[in-house]
Amino acid sequence: MDRGAVVGRIFPAEAALASDLCVGKLSGSTAAFEARLAGVPTLLIDTEGFADHPLRALGGRVVFDGWEALREAVARYRAGDRSIGDWEALLGELEPFQDGRAAERMRSHIAGILGIPIVVPQPVAVMAGSP
Repeated sequence: MDRGAVVGRIFPAEAALASDLCVGKLSGSTAAFEARLAGVPTLLIDTEGFADHPLRALGGRVVFDGWEALREAVARYRAGDRSIGDWEALLGELEPFQDGRAAERMRSHIAGILGIPIVVPQPVAVMAGSP
């Protein structure tokens, strides 16, 4: 591996689906956002001090200023507090579709910009008698 190159074989959402709760950083929270969109409660730690970050609107159930506060939140989650890691109040603003069709929309948009006709792949039957 080249120095500085970090490459995984799975997407963050796939790893998240093997977890009950995910933790990410407030700065560069793309993987954490993907985990939350996959339906996994996700906590963010703010080690840089982003006081005005929009995700702070979620209150003390998602963004934590230190490791001890984050550990306490994990303990509350384990004790049954399902408000911990809940981004529902902002998910509609952050990802209004939430339908799993982002790649299709991106393909259509890029094809439109480039003037390329869109070819929609047809489903392939994987078992005899399947549609």
